[in-house]
Amino acid sequence: MEILAQKPYATSALFLIAMIESSLLPVAPDLLFVPLSVLRPRRSLMYAAVCVLGSVGGAVLGYVIGYGVFETVGKTIIVAFGWTESFATVVQKYNAHAWSVLLLAGFTPVPFQLFTIAAGFGNAVGFTVFVLATNVGCSIRFFLFGVLFFFFGPVIQCYGSKYLGRAMAIVVLLMVIWYAATKTLFSL
Repeated sequence: MEILAQKPYATSALFLIAMIESSLLPVAPDLLFVPLSVLRPRRSLMYAAVCVLGSVGGAVLGYVIGYGVFETVGKTIIVAFGWTESFATVVQKYNAHAWSVLLLAGFTPVPFQLFTIAAGFGNAVGFTVFVLATNVGCSIRFFLFGVLFFFFGPVIQCYGSKYLGRAMAIVVLLMVIWYAATKTLFSL
């Protein structure tokens, strides 16, 4: 992703990856967002906004998949990733805690498309609540890091060239730990 971050189309790729992560495939936009923000810390808030827009746009696509084409597309995605039991659990959790579940799912790097498709399935979550909770969760997730890179980016950039490989390995490790913790939290 470091090489992609240096390409002129990197921002478009970031948007596309964020959109795909929210609707179709578990590909974390963080893996491009971090190198972009390290290379250009003064643009990190813009990159955060691109991630939020892509994630919310992809979430709406995931909702539409769950609502309108679940039998043909949604079920294929759920089965392909082995999320059948998790899907049923998420739909069940939406009955009592839709806002908080979506807020946490948008904030954490869990397989977000599972949550977006489940929200649309049988209209498990009202569309307005869905869009608001998704927007807030994704905004917290990306703007938190965007602000950190904006203010501390020059320091990160200074050490980044020397330690970027190690830093990316640590970021991936932290994402795996975060994923495992949230998976336990959601009991998926």
